[in-house]
Amino acid sequence: MDRTTIVLPHGLKLLAQRLALKNRVSLSELIRNALKQQISAAKKDPSTDAFLDDKQFFEGKVPTDLSENHDDYLY
Repeated sequence: MDRTTIVLPHGLKLLAQRLALKNRVSLSELIRNALKQQISAAKKDPSTDAFLDDKQFFEGKVPTDLSENHDDYLY
């Protein structure tokens, strides 16, 4: 793991510490979990479209089942 320093407003840190204590995890674990949730939610963002992402296209990461599941990719 990499060590990272962040600056939090005092009130936010207190709330986070209380939540970590309630959940029986360290503050670091609480922050890691929150970041994972945010990143996971961002990956599900419908504005990320493989058809418009040139890097994915040129690296050959275009779906191979496109003709069968085109509606799933479009919506």
